[in-house]
Amino acid sequence: MRIIRGAINLKKNSKKEIKHCTEKLMNEIVKKEKLKERDIYSIIISVTKDITKKNPCTIVRKMGFVNTALMGVQEMQIEKSMPLTIRFLIHSRGKDSTKFYYLKDTAKLRGESEK
Repeated sequence: MRIIRGAINLKKNSKKEIKHCTEKLMNEIVKKEKLKERDIYSIIISVTKDITKKNPCTIVRKMGFVNTALMGVQEMQIEKSMPLTIRFLIHSRGKDSTKFYYLKDTAKLRGESEK
């Protein structure tokens, strides 16, 4: 099984921005990893508490991932954590490996996990 992690941050909490950023992150991962829906077992999508206008799982479903198990959750509230952030954890068919796709300011998050 292959694990793919990704994140993107929004400029503001709006339906349009949530849709744009969700699609951008999903498209980046699908393109770079050459994924088809049949390759993906499940996607866990987490959002920070300040994202409330639209569910990213609904957006991914409308992108054509109708048979993929999707679960949306809210991130833990940690002091000084990055606001307006969507994170993906994708479980897919493939070689054992973990890939990371951190778009916009979320590239900073990779260093956070090591502190």
